Amino acid sequence: MTRTNVKLAELLNIKLGQSFRKTVLEDSESGHYIVQTKDILPGGRVSGDLMPMSTLNESPKPNVVQGDILVLCRGVRFNAGVVGVLQGPTTAQNMFHILRLKSEAGVLPEFVAAFINTPATQEHLKSMSKGATVQHLRVDDLGSLRIPIPPMEEQSAFVELTSAVHQEQQLSSNLISLRRKQLSALLGTL
Repeated sequence: MTRTNVKLAELLNIKLGQSFRKTVLEDSESGHYIVQTKDILPGGRVSGDLMPMSTLNESPKPNVVQGDILVLCRGVRFNAGVVGVLQGPTTAQNMFHILRLKSEAGVLPEFVAAFINTPATQEHLKSMSKGATVQHLRVDDLGSLRIPIPPMEEQSAFVELTSAVHQEQQLSSNLISLRRKQLSALLGTL
């Protein structure tokens, strides 16, 4: 049976990250890690360099595993990233929805993240978000998002193309920065 367009909730389970009573503190001796908003990287992945968190005043519950998709659920963008190899038990804060694919989903987590990060999907998510000052995306609204499910080879091609676009954006940005430095240096010699 070919599924062409399904709700996210049919493919995966969605839960909210853990909330903490106090500010999470860094503890380099800790073996427990925290995913923060800054850890969602351009290109649809989660940083592998996570902050080790203090467990003295908090009791974090590991809620993230490799292959999960984290989606920012507050703010102006609802970026998604796929969790790679983890250094140890890891907890995502309540700024994230944690998406875990069902075993029968038949979809790549990278494809789901790339789809969520497209401008059209971001606009759709913004239209569903609520909040007077800070926009918030509810679990049910994210779960109702419809996603096309092409064959695996097409999913892989989409992910590769998305990655190429991101790399080209980075190269372009670096080139512009270097050109500005070149102009400043040239101006200094005139």
